[in-house]
Amino acid sequence: MNKYFFALLVSAGFLLTGCRDEQQNTEPNTSKEQLTQRWELTTAERNGKKTETLRDAYFDLQADGSGVINLDGNAQNAQWDTEDNFLKISDTQSDFLSTDYAISNLQDSTMTLSVELRNIPFVMHFRIAEEEQVDSLQ
Repeated sequence: MNKYFFALLVSAGFLLTGCRDEQQNTEPNTSKEQLTQRWELTTAERNGKKTETLRDAYFDLQADGSGVINLDGNAQNAQWDTEDNFLKISDTQSDFLSTDYAISNLQDSTMTLSVELRNIPFVMHFRIAEEEQVDSLQ
């Protein structure tokens, strides 16, 4: 009986270890190459409720770390970088937009960002823009 209990215990240990490794592999990949795109908002939540406030929002991120962002209806030049699953935006005209945006999901063509702007939590879902829709301030 002890042999079976020990075998069951060892098997459960392997199973738990395997699940933990799988969870670690689902973290977003925050490579700068993958983020160098124009990302257009598809949906957004403000305080946990769907909002249309950010309806035409986008991030147009260039490989050199420059970009154009529009979250408040005003397209602005910005600088950007990544660090530890964060999209770091800086040097915008509106200081409140220069902040760290948590990347909670990043796939081939979609991205989800979470941020607190003016003490209000937002979750924003983006997709890569289609080629013919791309235009920027540059």
